[in-house]
Amino acid sequence: MIDANNAADLTLGLRADWGTWPLWVCADDDFPEPYDVDEIDAIVPLSDELREAISAWDERFQATYNADAPQESAFASEDDEAAFIAQGEVLARRIRQEAPAHVLVRYSPPDGEDWAVVDSE
Repeated sequence: MIDANNAADLTLGLRADWGTWPLWVCADDDFPEPYDVDEIDAIVPLSDELREAISAWDERFQATYNADAPQESAFASEDDEAAFIAQGEVLARRIRQEAPAHVLVRYSPPDGEDWAVVDSE
């Protein structure tokens, strides 16, 4: 587990990916580690309401996985996928609002390779 108290730089990322947790934490320049919403408070305190919303968002993504044919895993429609991505952006902004100011918050949609820095707007 990352020791947030001794990290000079702390990044918290939100990204859905099949078979892993939706929150990613990176301390200093180390490799990001995935965290479950129930574990994240040890590193970055988030409200119960926000953690529940992140968990529901991740469950929605996990439900798109087709274990019999992983290559066919997808949302039911492009509109569903766009709504999921937009909801992720909203959740990332909520994380930015709740996380301590020294924490860099990033978001990446499921099919994205880039992690955008999130402003609170």
